[in-house]
Amino acid sequence: MPMGLRIRLTSLAATSFVLAFASVGIAPVARAAKPIDFGTTGRASTAVHAARAAGTTGVSATAAVSNVRLCAALNDQTAPVYVPDGNGGGIAVWADGRNGNYDIYAQKVNESGDTVWGIDGVPVCKAVGPQINPQLVADGAGGVIVVWEDGRADATGDIYAQRLTASGVELWTPDGVLVASTPEAQQAPVVVTDALGGAIAIWKDARSGAFDLYARRIGANGVVQWAANGAPVSVAAGDQDEPAAIADGAGGALIAWRDRRGANADVYAQRISGAGVAAWAVDGVAVCAAAGDQEPPSVVADGTGGVIAAWGDGRGANLDVYAQRMNASGVAQWAAKGSRCARRPATSSERGSASTDPTAASSRGKIAVAPTPTSTRSGSATPARRCGRRTASWCAAPRAIS
Repeated sequence: MPMGLRIRLTSLAATSFVLAFASVGIAPVARAAKPIDFGTTGRASTAVHAARAAGTTGVSATAAVSNVRLCAALNDQTAPVYVPDGNGGGIAVWADGRNGNYDIYAQKVNESGDTVWGIDGVPVCKAVGPQINPQLVADGAGGVIVVWEDGRADATGDIYAQRLTASGVELWTPDGVLVASTPEAQQAPVVVTDALGGAIAIWKDARSGAFDLYARRIGANGVVQWAANGAPVSVAAGDQDEPAAIADGAGGALIAWRDRRGANADVYAQRISGAGVAAWAVDGVAVCAAAGDQEPPSVVADGTGGVIAAWGDGRGANLDVYAQRMNASGVAQWAAKGSRCARRPATSSERGSASTDPTAASSRGKIAVAPTPTSTRSGSATPARRCGRRTASWCAAPRAIS
């Protein structure tokens, strides 16, 4: 049951803090000589702020940044994720090894950068066995709903959820509400709001032998809804994995994923209604089924009930970045198989490690897409391209943003 973390930009406000992370497996925590702790990016010192307020020019905060420590408990703290709290601060959750096996903990940071949920955070789940791969979404009332992969009863993983108030108090069953459990693996959940104080969890599920995608809604009161152990998002042949999701604004979710029903990996999407019913074609609609492999997508809302997906694309000699807009009915709005957002020949040092996980920021149905290379040269800029409501725009080659 591997742990992974793919970073996506879901909101410009979410960039207020950048969290360091590491990947771990489900094995018990090793007693490292130097455990992995983490914090947010730092703030400029008081002296720097005072100098700027006084109008002093040429003052840089670079040398005056100090990190805000969220947790420095025993053993490793890893795989943090974060959402803004709506008041200038935010809430982070992570997998925490202070008790031997990994548990889930959380911490709130106010707008001044001060931690407010006690020293080293509050527990979300301390059940037996490992709890890993947490994800969270704001609940609309200053708190969060957290979902995670849980090994308390099944070493391959089940899905649990918990809601924390703005004060860090658990609202649901201690150690979480069971969302899905079968003898096979339920892993790598993602979560979106249902716009009613609850949430929708989506995960990859091996109950059929291959990985499929399932989803389930948890109401604001912690009562699970829809079919027992989840409603199918896609149960097509081959593996469906690496889901990315956003709320559809009507109590449901828009979901895109990497799909291996064909000879190569493609990108598919589905809309799940607030009643847990797949609203588009059975097993999803093809966002891109071009030649070569399409890598896991990132998604943003288009502002009109649809979704814009961006992905790394292997149809050419090198990995490029493409995007597609699907309207609320699941119909592609841009060029067949996607609109190209970025393309350039790979350098010798980048071959084999080029852009595969683009990030996207959205505004009124338009996006700026920036590929995220796994290795970059010092001082290099990140190429980005704007995709309008109908076509990719700006320029034939992407502009650089630094």
